[in-house]
Amino acid sequence: MIGKEITEASVLDKDVTTATDLIKTFLQLKKLKRKRAFLRIKPKRAKKDIYKNLLLSITEEDTLKETLNAYWNNFWQEIEAIRYSPLSKEAFNTLKSICKYHLFEKRDGSIVNQVLGENGEIITDPIKVSSTLIEVLKEI
Repeated sequence: MIGKEITEASVLDKDVTTATDLIKTFLQLKKLKRKRAFLRIKPKRAKKDIYKNLLLSITEEDTLKETLNAYWNNFWQEIEAIRYSPLSKEAFNTLKSICKYHLFEKRDGSIVNQVLGENGEIITDPIKVSSTLIEVLKEI
């Protein structure tokens, strides 16, 4: 739109007699209207409408509870599977956004309430968790 305005103004200018004058006039008008040529574009967040689509796809009331339970069971199993993997940051961010997980048991100042032991067992005792974390930090 602005390009069209600048071109028309350059062509219709009475002082323009040669191609060189036309280009000079065009470039001068372009400099004057440069601020109008830029637009601010805000990034759009990708919407994850999986849950919404799931709800809209349910046609019978009887299957509603079963479908929702299956969805959430699968969701939590996936989160628990990646929680103790190298992708734990992704799991933590998901938990943080959905459950306010970062505020859970905030009174003790710790966000880690479970760790995976060397033998594969999950340690949930707060004292053992703290001591395990301290040992790992000392090794580092």
